Formats: sequence, C-alpha cells, structure tokens
Amino acid sequence: MSSPTKPPAEKITTPPPTNPKKKSFSSPNEMVTFIIGTGDKQETFQIHKQIACEHSEVWNRAFNSVFVEGQTQTYRIEDTGPEVFRLLTQWVYRDKCDLIHPGDWDGSHGDDFASIRQCIVEDGVLLQLWVLAEKFLIPRLQNYTMRVLCGKVSIFNPSLSSKNCRYVYDNTAESSALRRFVVEYGCWGKTASFHEKDLFSYPVEALGDMIMTLKRQLPENVRARKRSQMIGDNYLVEEIPTIGELYPASAILRRMAANGRFSGRLTRVGR
Repeated sequence: MSSPTKPPAEKITTPPPTNPKKKSFSSPNEMVTFIIGTGDKQETFQIHKQIACEHSEVWNRAFNSVFVEGQTQTYRIEDTGPEVFRLLTQWVYRDKCDLIHPGDWDGSHGDDFASIRQCIVEDGVLLQLWVLAEKFLIPRLQNYTMRVLCGKVSIFNPSLSSKNCRYVYDNTAESSALRRFVVEYGCWGKTASFHEKDLFSYPVEALGDMIMTLKRQLPENVRARKRSQMIGDNYLVEEIPTIGELYPASAILRRMAANGRFSGRLTRVGR
C-alpha cells in the first residue's frame, strides 16, 4: 500500500526590508565634494563617495564618468541652498534629519515664538528637500520628507505660503505627489492656508487644482440639489427706477412749467 502523497511544502517568502542594510565601506577614504549655492551663501560639503553613489544613480554615473564631475570628484548644485543640502547629508548617513519639528512633535513648544518661526522656515526647506531628492532620483528621501510633512499637518499647522506654493509648481510636474499634497493641504488644512488678502499671488494652476479637488468631493446628489436651486431670483440685479416711474408725467410738466421751462403748449417736431 503506497503512502499518501505529501502536500508540497509551503513556499515562504521573506518580504524585503523597508530600510535595506547599507553595505560596508570598501573605500572609506574616498570622498566627493559638493559645492552648494552661489555667492555669499555658497557652502562646500564632503560625503563619502560610496555613500553618495549608493543613494543616487545620478551621482553614481557622474562621479564614475569621464566628465568634469568624474575628473574632479566635485559636483556643483547652484539651484538649492546649503540649509537644504545639509538635511540631505544628514539623511544619507542616518536615514533621518535634525528638524525643529520632525512630524511627531507634541506641541510642547507651542508658546515658543522662536521655535514656531523656525518651524515656518523649515516647512519651506522640506519642500525644497523633496524637490532636490526628485532631481537626483532618491525616492526614499522623497517619501521620508513627505511623511514628515504629513506628520506636521496632523499635529501642527504648517505654514505653506504663496511663495511655497509657487516654488512647488515651478519645480514639479503636473502629476507630482508634492503638488497634490500642497493642493489638498490648501483644501483640508486646519486653518485657512490660502489667505484671501494675497490670493492673487498664488499660481492660477494651483487654484484651479484646488477647485477641481473640492468639486470631486461633492456627491452627485448634492450637485443635483444645488442645480435645482439655481432659480432666476437668486441672480437678479437691482433695477434702478426710471424718472417716469418715480414721477408721473403730469408732475414733471408742472415742475417744468414752474421753472419757466415749459409754456404749456407742445410744438410738433419738424415744424
């Protein structure tokens, strides 16, 4: 009598780690230089070449090429500030940044004006950090930055000014996740993020995206009810009475006669 066939062993798949372990240094003495910004605000940063190349394929290709970056082991970035690149440098080494408000703030510094002011500046820096990470193909840093921004929304009301909004729209594509974040925060933020007094300074495209976002949230039955309420009486303008309606013709003639402007006899035109 043959023994029953054993069911095939269940295949166990280990999910990939969310934060892959970094490789050990093979060349700890190799450094690359980043020159950030322009003019008086220019700063120089040094990062281990292996760290830089592991985090960004753009840098990997640049520093291992025959181009000027490969020959000099120096990379210039003029369209971002040192305060932004400093956060990137912290993140490539530690997977986190030193932030005034990292997204899990308990609000204990709510009365500290200096901290609040620093937080407002930091909000704009984080938007720039996301754009910088996109430019150099570092999606994990983009996602880290977005989680911090969303954490701020849930705990503290970040300040996204018209300048912040314009920066995002000037430096991202139409389908950008960062654009969607800015638009949805404008719609659902705890307080009015888009101030009426300077509404004209926001990108028209951003305001259009906000309108469409709000419109999509209206159920069809609400739209139908609102359409049924669009009756003529809701859109009438004030009508100014004519002189004839204010004063009868006889009263006008008497007033003209009293002022000596009417002799009491009508003359046919053309005679």
